[in-house]
Amino acid sequence: MMPQKLKTITVLGLRVLRLCLLCCLTSWLWPWQTQAVEFTARGQWIVGFGLGDGNLLRESKHHNLTAQDDRFAANQRFRLQLDACASELLSGTIFLEIGDQTWGKNSDDAGKDRGGALGADGSEAIKIKNAYLEWFVPHTELSLRMGLQALSLPQAAGGSAVLDSDVAAVSAHLPLNEQVGVSLAWLRLLNDNYAGWTNGHDPKRHDTHFRDNLDLFAVSLPITFDGLSLTPWVMYGFLGENALSGLQEDHFKREYGSREEEQAP
Repeated sequence: MMPQKLKTITVLGLRVLRLCLLCCLTSWLWPWQTQAVEFTARGQWIVGFGLGDGNLLRESKHHNLTAQDDRFAANQRFRLQLDACASELLSGTIFLEIGDQTWGKNSDDAGKDRGGALGADGSEAIKIKNAYLEWFVPHTELSLRMGLQALSLPQAAGGSAVLDSDVAAVSAHLPLNEQVGVSLAWLRLLNDNYAGWTNGHDPKRHDTHFRDNLDLFAVSLPITFDGLSLTPWVMYGFLGENALSGLQEDHFKREYGSREEEQAP
């Protein structure tokens, strides 16, 4: 049995050790707690009115009206970008969008409640357009951006006809010298949308989320000289056999196509 004096010294030593650990932890966390984060906000608010008729033919031979849209329309859109800068090496951005909203229209073509009609309060009007972290590897010029972001393949004017959209991705850029740099990106366009298949005897779904990813990998080499700008690029993709199955959103079906839920063979 441990003597009382030795037991008291042991308990006291443990308390001193806990106090030392607490002091070390506090001193390690203190710089992070006192570091200020600078927030900046910017955005865009657009209200537009349109009056016109884009149809040259009023009626078809069966006397059906060809013009399906109103001649006059009022629309609005609001975008808000919040940037949080922790240091020169780390920042974060969230980009929100409200709209497009057509005045007087309660829901859009996909059935989303946009709140343009009497009473407003659209429950599905706010959208997350971008949300990403951006950081630099210390002591290098390598920058990385991770999250929902706007990405486009190199183009001279008018935007890329191959890819120019918001997408979940990890992108990186490294200047090699004043004239040449290298950019890399991994884009995850689709994943976990396949609901699986069932049969008539077993209601359980099988192969849920199985091979339903669509990933792209891109590399570009921006080259800039006096009077010359050239950016060769290459992109490779992986398309799972079920990537286009089970997509619920109408705009996905229109752009990528969709198959109905498969049944067991």
